[in-house]
Amino acid sequence: MRLSQGAEATIERTSAGVQKIRLPKPYRLQAIDDRLRRSRTRREAKILQKLPIPGPQFLSVDDTSMVIEMSFLPGKKARDVLNARNAHLLCCEIGKMLVKLHDASIIHGDLTTSNIIVSASGHLSFIDFGLSFFSSKIEDKATDLHLLKESLESKHASFWEEAWEGAFLGYLSSSKEAALIKEKLAVVDLRGRYKHKN
Repeated sequence: MRLSQGAEATIERTSAGVQKIRLPKPYRLQAIDDRLRRSRTRREAKILQKLPIPGPQFLSVDDTSMVIEMSFLPGKKARDVLNARNAHLLCCEIGKMLVKLHDASIIHGDLTTSNIIVSASGHLSFIDFGLSFFSSKIEDKATDLHLLKESLESKHASFWEEAWEGAFLGYLSSSKEAALIKEKLAVVDLRGRYKHKN
């Protein structure tokens, strides 16, 4: 059963869990496309195996058919449960989890409330590491935060400021690099505003 389809991959439900199938891009030369998809599939598989936070459990990878098998995480997307009443608390937990990811030198690359699962008991898990990569650079960590901020503003416009305040405070309260990341985030935010104006 197909759970979702994006520009990069389809997600299929299987008896063992979930299969993520990275799709070919017909507009690219096949040799280049195969190389790109293979390297991204391998990288995502490696990241899943090194996750320091709750997320899909890695089961297997086939870098010929570009398929990653992982466990299925039951629950609802944070996008569907986040509201004005729980925004600060829930996003504070998201911020704290993001620190643990960054402390392991993993940048999510696409952290939106659609890529966070909330279990029936309220526990959070991050999903979709298709754009993730390894980096310990302050700028990459600040950019990850900036993308989360933009996502909250875009998808949860009526209460995004409270949600972002929770996420940012949760992050800063747990990060050993808080001062450096806060300073760099201001630069990244400014760059983002400038880009939107042009």
